[in-house]
Amino acid sequence: MANVTDFLGNTALHRAMTTGARSEDRQEACSALLRSPCFTALGAANSNGQTALHLAALKGDSWVCRAILHHSCRADELLGAVEALGMTAADLAEGAGYDDLAEELSVASVV
Repeated sequence: MANVTDFLGNTALHRAMTTGARSEDRQEACSALLRSPCFTALGAANSNGQTALHLAALKGDSWVCRAILHHSCRADELLGAVEALGMTAADLAEGAGYDDLAEELSVASVV
């Protein structure tokens, strides 16, 4: 069930990034999914080409961004992934005014 997508291609992790208004809720849901051996869709993109990392960056949730990257064996691919408008997670964070997170993601993509 953890890897099932909705009609927009959103996984449970995508949904966790969009349904919880509180950062603590997103972090709790993210943590539970990332600990689950059943959840294997970490790098899945929805119909807008967005991964959960893109959505976490849009929310400015640095804890979730770090957790996603820590659990990914393809962090470099996630950091370089572009969504439908050609934006990376760092670009989206910067556009949303989360400059520190954008810088952190940009630096991580070079390392």
